[in-house]
Amino acid sequence: MVWSTNDGVASTINLTHSSGAETMFILKRLLKNEGWTVLSSSDGTTYNASGDQISSSGSGAGGMDNTSAWFRIEDPASLREYVFQRGTQHYSWRGLYSASDGFTGGTPNATIAPTATDQQGIIKAATTYQTMFPTSGSWRAHIAAQDAAHNGVYVWWCCVNVSTAEEMFLACDAINSATTSGDNDPCIHYGSDDSPIYATIASTNITTNSDSFRGWMRYGENDETWSGITAAYYYTASSVSLIPFPTNNNFVIDPHDSKVKTLDIHWFMTSSVSISGYKGAGKYIKWNPDNNTYAYQDLIQDGTDYWLVWADVLLAGWPDSTTPGT
Repeated sequence: MVWSTNDGVASTINLTHSSGAETMFILKRLLKNEGWTVLSSSDGTTYNASGDQISSSGSGAGGMDNTSAWFRIEDPASLREYVFQRGTQHYSWRGLYSASDGFTGGTPNATIAPTATDQQGIIKAATTYQTMFPTSGSWRAHIAAQDAAHNGVYVWWCCVNVSTAEEMFLACDAINSATTSGDNDPCIHYGSDDSPIYATIASTNITTNSDSFRGWMRYGENDETWSGITAAYYYTASSVSLIPFPTNNNFVIDPHDSKVKTLDIHWFMTSSVSISGYKGAGKYIKWNPDNNTYAYQDLIQDGTDYWLVWADVLLAGWPDSTTPGT
């Protein structure tokens, strides 16, 4: 499997954008270049029931930057689908996820996107429009996608920075197949105009944050739950009974100083102060234990691979040693 940061037109790293429509258009184009299919769409005026109506990032005919413009996109396995729709402003979006049912319901038209029986919101965990991008000015957008599936999941991420500050993060990460074999939807999602801050699981309490990662637990079963997923990135002897970690963790080592730079993130569904379900470890989004040492714009090298420091985490797939734009 290989990370792609070229949408068939140009690089998708260090792009200068000034509208959310630009960033979402490039995300769409990159995914299509990696085998995804736009099943239906609208530019806010003209509805295409069987293809991609959106041919530019701007406004007007065929544009992404029109009120209510939307697209329905399906992964290369014809399994997972998303609907992304622009609100009344370029920075206002909603993102819906379907694990398997598909967006085949509703009465879609030029301003109304289709629905799915299992749809869930991934932008600020809401199905309504949310501020997702900076409201003015310009920023640097970075977008990457895998060209093949891990554990049946086609992974992708999209992030935005203004100067040295993280401003937006939208992603799907796979659950590492080495840590679980029983999850029916082995992936997690995040969508917010803030950088993700993870919860810490200790021996006596669990602290969560409002813009948490989201995912299905026991999808397709009678007790299925779409829930906030809590991250644990370390444990102590007193809490090991609460946290079913694999016996050996995976580390990313910076060869420049041989220090551990990131740990696996293990995902749980939590109820109050107890763990009610273990989902597994993330595959490509890792925790940065040296987050007080490293800041945005730093790159961690692991052999020939580069990881982008993004607040408390590192993102796999950075194409080379190119410094993130400011």
